[in-house]
Amino acid sequence: IGFWKRFADLFATSELAKSWVDLLDATTGKRYDKRDPKKQPSFTYKMDLSRDMSGYEISPHTDTDAKWVTTLFYLPSTSKHANVGTAVMKSKQGLLQRNGTR
Repeated sequence: IGFWKRFADLFATSELAKSWVDLLDATTGKRYDKRDPKKQPSFTYKMDLSRDMSGYEISPHTDTDAKWVTTLFYLPSTSKHANVGTAVMKSKQGLLQRNGTR
């Protein structure tokens, strides 16, 4: 538990959430009016701990528009499956529906 407490203390902060938004400004900057100080969004960081079991998969999907940035940290015990993980996909037509279907 000590590891997860330290991990959360470092990574589950509004400062780090804002840093991700700033880093990805080319995309996130289009979502709000940076010129108006009254319209600056406030950011929170939600942290979930998950353990994927053998055979787990999730189909391609879009996240909710309430999410600005999603980060995933993989902590494998070995490098046996170094070729698996998250794939970022883009529609050939550039279109995604709200429910993630094409």
